[in-house]
Amino acid sequence: MLWRLNKEELITFAKEHLRLLLNYDEKNNSKWVETLGIYLKNNSGLQESAKELHIHPNTMSYRIKRIQEILGIDLHKFENKLNLAISYKIYKHIANKFK
Repeated sequence: MLWRLNKEELITFAKEHLRLLLNYDEKNNSKWVETLGIYLKNNSGLQESAKELHIHPNTMSYRIKRIQEILGIDLHKFENKLNLAISYKIYKHIANKFK
């Protein structure tokens, strides 16, 4: 359904939600957006996400806390997770890693 919507509107939506994290990644040569995507894909499962990223679960927990701080949101709230999941899909599949 997303793919049928106006591409520019989708990109604007995604940028609104991911901009701070994308800026952080670019400035610090990090991959927080990818970490977030894996976390969301694994239904917020720290263990599964850590295993997929080949990191310790405590490291994953730290990363999620930092992502929440950078974005200024609570990832335990459904609406935040939904908006970020949609934004991540747009970023990965529609916008081809916009800037």
